[in-house]
Amino acid sequence: MMAFLLETRKISQYSSYFTDKFLDDNTLNFLLENEKDLKIFIHYTKAENDAVSILTDGFKFTDSFHKTALPVSKDKLDLIIKHNRRKFFGKYLIIICISNDIVNFYSTELEKAGIKNYYFENILTETLPEGFENSGLVYQLAPQFIKGYINYQTGAIVKNPGFDSYYNSPAFIKNIDLLKNI
Repeated sequence: MMAFLLETRKISQYSSYFTDKFLDDNTLNFLLENEKDLKIFIHYTKAENDAVSILTDGFKFTDSFHKTALPVSKDKLDLIIKHNRRKFFGKYLIIICISNDIVNFYSTELEKAGIKNYYFENILTETLPEGFENSGLVYQLAPQFIKGYINYQTGAIVKNPGFDSYYNSPAFIKNIDLLKNI
């Protein structure tokens, strides 16, 4: 059986099923850097041009990005389970990092304003939500919260030069004011 597996690795058509650099030190160090100070989420995508677009334009989502972006921590078993469940959605792993300070501040502001049914990520957009997709508004998380992406098959890491997990745009407070008036 081992000989068979070694032979199938040589055939490039099947090699992607056997190469996985997700648990390599470089990958985990990039993914979990400063994890005590951050809320870290991962999202998988198939095409590299989609990963580049998310890096430059921000992450689009409906209602809450928790539908497709998974929260992660240093718990290796949790990481492995989440990775194995989602890796078939694509080999490009988008890393979203938002400082705990920003998350806590905007969660508190939503609560103080009495705004329900919205989450901190709905506030962290610099553009107004767009029309409906699958019965929900489409939000675009500011690109500053995108740390970069990883090709988990090769281990290649692409960093976002504009990444800032503490990014705080004046548009975020305006978003709260807009929601108050709805």
